[in-house]
Amino acid sequence: MAGWPDGRMAGWPDGRIWHPALEAGKSATGRTTTDDNALSDCRSDDRALTPISGYEGAPLDGGGDWMATDGWSAGTKQKGLTYAELLSMASSALKGGDPVGCLEALDLATAHRPDPDIKRLRLEARAAQKAKQPARALTAWKRRAEKFDIPLREKVQYARALVDAGAFAEGLDLLFSLLQVPETAFSTASYLAVIHSRLGHFAAAQEARQIAFETAPESHKLQARIERAQAWHKAGNSTPAIAEFSALMATHPDSIHVACDAIQIFLDIRQFAATEALLAKYLKDHPNSGALLRIKAKLLNLTGDERHLVAFCETMVKDSAQAEEVPQIISALFAKRGMFLLAESKEAIRRCCKGILSTKTVEAILERPDLQIQLQGAELRLTESITGTIPWLQASADRTVTLISLGRLVEAEEQVDRIKEVVANWPYFPPRHASLREWLDVRRGAVQAAQRSWRSRRMHGKVTDRSSELVSTRDWSGRRPDVAVFCQLRNERPIVESFLAHYRRGGIEAFSIVDNGSDDGTFEFLQAQPDVELFSTREDFRRARAGNDWINPLIGRSEFAETLCLRVDADEHLVFPFYEERSFGALWTFMKQEGAEAISGRMLDMFPETLRMLDDPEGGMASCRYFDPFCIPVPIVDCPYVRYTGGTRTRLLDGKFQSIGKVSGIRGGGSIDYISASHSCSPAKVSTLDIALLHYKFYPGFLQKIERVLQEKQHATASQEYAHYNTLAERVDEYLPGPGSMIFEGTPTLMSPGICRCPPGWQN
Repeated sequence: MAGWPDGRMAGWPDGRIWHPALEAGKSATGRTTTDDNALSDCRSDDRALTPISGYEGAPLDGGGDWMATDGWSAGTKQKGLTYAELLSMASSALKGGDPVGCLEALDLATAHRPDPDIKRLRLEARAAQKAKQPARALTAWKRRAEKFDIPLREKVQYARALVDAGAFAEGLDLLFSLLQVPETAFSTASYLAVIHSRLGHFAAAQEARQIAFETAPESHKLQARIERAQAWHKAGNSTPAIAEFSALMATHPDSIHVACDAIQIFLDIRQFAATEALLAKYLKDHPNSGALLRIKAKLLNLTGDERHLVAFCETMVKDSAQAEEVPQIISALFAKRGMFLLAESKEAIRRCCKGILSTKTVEAILERPDLQIQLQGAELRLTESITGTIPWLQASADRTVTLISLGRLVEAEEQVDRIKEVVANWPYFPPRHASLREWLDVRRGAVQAAQRSWRSRRMHGKVTDRSSELVSTRDWSGRRPDVAVFCQLRNERPIVESFLAHYRRGGIEAFSIVDNGSDDGTFEFLQAQPDVELFSTREDFRRARAGNDWINPLIGRSEFAETLCLRVDADEHLVFPFYEERSFGALWTFMKQEGAEAISGRMLDMFPETLRMLDDPEGGMASCRYFDPFCIPVPIVDCPYVRYTGGTRTRLLDGKFQSIGKVSGIRGGGSIDYISASHSCSPAKVSTLDIALLHYKFYPGFLQKIERVLQEKQHATASQEYAHYNTLAERVDEYLPGPGSMIFEGTPTLMSPGICRCPPGWQN
């Protein structure tokens, strides 16, 4: 594993051993993205957190009548009980599911005989762990270790006690040593896989699952095989995972557990037909399976329109057999979509869920979260967790992100400093939260350190290079340009000529375009353009992360290391102050002078007085002169470190949330990657000069495009935005400009307050 050479953990003293099997399988790892969805889907990880049979700990002794004593309760605290009777009561309390009562009995026993006793200390450690008192559990373990030898099979639980109590590095050190021992390799590797996965190091988790599979006893072989396949998938290696689950379904056709995991993978890679077919097959025999219904809800979330979502919600609420599962199913149904629904859909859901779900739960699904409430929740969890544990780390990260969103940047810096201090002796900085450290580095001018961190976690994360799906149909000739335009598109024939003309006027001589299966003449037109490098693919746009997995490898080619790569959509015309007289080459020269490697700004949604004007042969796009200048800037963790919301579409589409900020230009060569389409990228210094994107969402043929997109479901959140646009079909004669709308008039408009920053160096 990179960073752990010669079998030792990076930064750890010589002689501390790392299992050599973890050096295998490096080729399975590749590029990565920030993916905050991986922590929420830890079915196999949660199972592994449960102590494995045979490793939870030995019985307190060989048996005896004292083990069968009636359970402990507060009323049994009587004077005159012997030490053995108190231990017996404590054991019975723990067996009866009362770890707190067990600890109370042990306190009396300790007062009776304070000297260390192996039976009492073993029982105390187990009870404290179950009572969620990790500090007391660790104290019991350490007192026991001082006086007695801990059996090998119990040392994994000792390591877990160290991790749970915040002695993370010490716990991992013990686990790595136990990985060398055949008797403990399976349980150790299983627990290490959980830790790596929760920290976001999916490559390490994958390798640990491989060791667990190889060392699993026969009784655990099937579970280890399932968890290994899940780890492959989480690390981005879906092909072997699918093959493994296909084989498992053939040999275990009645296993809902296996079926659900397999179906989830098909859903994750957007194989919707296979997902639907498998769901139909298994729901026929298991119609009340909550796990299957949750996956069906996720499928509808990605493919269904608002009518489907509301109808499924009503079905679940009416089905009494699903009463316990309803909250989870509905949460899966509306995840990341609830806040974007039309007002009438939201009201239908509120009526549907009334009396079934709490108002708080419903509003959390349907409305944007209140940042102050989020901050209070994170701070409460922070105070309740033990410093140095994974829950503490997660609460710290949540607090930091919320502080950044609130603009309380100094406090956020202090929290990141605290995280760095606590994890300083860990074997690696948790990849799940590395973006916070990178944010801090950029804030303090250490951009190169942030970029090194990004490249490191990209190497050990999910495979995200899908350039092999692209077929090159036309190449450039001549030298690589100073500035190039990159774009992915599909069926944009009505506007592609205007798109090329705009950038050519600014001096662009090279376009790299990915055509995603156009059938309206777009591909043929582009093939005839001498300045266009053209690729084609019919693969899924969303599976390629909104095209990132195609565009990033193209921009990342080494010959583009000195090129400003502008990533724009076909309906976006990039402009900047004085664009009428200055070229894109001049823009790149200015950026290099100030040491910037990225440039950002926001979209200006251009629209006509009425949508009917779009069909006028003499009007068309030229009639789209209006835009709404109002927007709200919100600081964020990822580059360009600010998100803009608002714009025309928010006003016209029932107040729907819109993210209109973009980082539309980055240095090529692979030092910077796009993360979320072109809305954010990996760490970079951002120019002090802002750009704007004239966004021609409304153009001739717009309403026809809506119908096509709704059927293809390639765009974000099941093309929900386009479903909202469909509501405009009956408003073609409505006067669209509002009280705050402006007419775009070039640089004077861009220099208006709140639209583009323009530093003196560029003005002069």
